[in-house]
Amino acid sequence: MAKNKPAKRPEKKSGVRDTILNIVIVILTFILFITAAIFVNKTKPRVGTLYGPEPADRLIIMLERGRYTELMQERYSNEMLGETLQKSSAYTVPYAAADYYEAAIDYNGYIKAGDTAGAAGFKKTMDSSRAALGEYEYVADDIDALIAQSK
Repeated sequence: MAKNKPAKRPEKKSGVRDTILNIVIVILTFILFITAAIFVNKTKPRVGTLYGPEPADRLIIMLERGRYTELMQERYSNEMLGETLQKSSAYTVPYAAADYYEAAIDYNGYIKAGDTAGAAGFKKTMDSSRAALGEYEYVADDIDALIAQSK
C-alpha cells in the first residue's frame, strides 16, 4: 500500500506584495502615532500636572487679548496649585480682572432677575476689582461693553 503524501503547497511568490503591505502598515502606524500625539497634546490637562501655575505675564497677555473666561479659569487653576495673591503680588492685575469679569456676569444676572439686593455684593466686588486694575482699568469698561453686547 502506498502512503498518501500530502500535496505540496505551491511556493508563494509574494515577496513584492509582502514588502508593499509592510510599507503600508508602517506608514499607517506612523500616521496613527502622529494623530495620537496631536490629540494628547491638545487635550492634556493643565491642572495638577507638571506645568505648574500659569505665569503672571501670560495672564496679562490673556487680559490684553480679551480672553476673560480663560483668564478666570486660569486664576482658579493657579489658586488650586497654590499661587495666591499672598504669595505673589505679580498676579494682582490679572486676578482683579478675573474677579471683575466673574462679578460683572453675576451682577448682570441678578439685575436681569430684578434682585438688586443680591446684585449689591457683586457691585462691591466690581468696584474693588476696578480699583485694583490700575493702568488696566480700561479692561473693566471692555468687560462691561462685552456683557452689554450679550444681552
